[in-house]
Amino acid sequence: MKQLPKKRWLLHGKKAFYYFATIVGVICAYYFNSSQIERAEETVRGISLGMYISFNLSMILSLILSFQAKNWNLILQFLAWVLGGIILICFVFLRVEDYSWLVMDTIILSCALSGLIFTIARSLTKHVNFFRDSATKGLNGIFLKSIPQFGLGILMIIQGSGEGLTFVAIFVGHVSILMRLIIVWSEKKNRERWVRRADEWNLISWAFVTLVWVIKEVL
Repeated sequence: MKQLPKKRWLLHGKKAFYYFATIVGVICAYYFNSSQIERAEETVRGISLGMYISFNLSMILSLILSFQAKNWNLILQFLAWVLGGIILICFVFLRVEDYSWLVMDTIILSCALSGLIFTIARSLTKHVNFFRDSATKGLNGIFLKSIPQFGLGILMIIQGSGEGLTFVAIFVGHVSILMRLIIVWSEKKNRERWVRRADEWNLISWAFVTLVWVIKEVL
């Protein structure tokens, strides 16, 4: 059966948006990580390696899932985030002499790893695919992205500074999250509910970081 012109137009439009989202995702990954590397050369106040590591673990899991699905649009996006994240982590850890591992880094990473262990145990006991199960993916997103971002915001409050976070990183973070939400919200399948909730919490936690940053650095 031939597709109706309207349906064909919608299909092409969705495809074009995915290509656009891929380009935007790669650009966001580049500017987020490069701007943070430049800022790390100037100051380490408001920087959390624990948050960087947790976030990169989330990107690695997403990259593995993308390879399994053979989705090259997502592979390019997550590969850019993973490579950029590794360079950023190594730069801060090896090159920035003023940085020292903080108690908050330990708390953030402990929460993230505990959550990851929980989702692994859950997938084994429920006999679901760790990489494909919607609830597991959603929980991993919350444990590895949202909670660490809340931790980053709290660290900025404790240190009384958000200097370690650039405006570029704040901005492209929101762009990346919103692009992801548009894609997830367009999916009408119930199985994506957990993934949608995780991305919404990702937006909320990054909005919290943004609010703290604005209070500390702008007002």
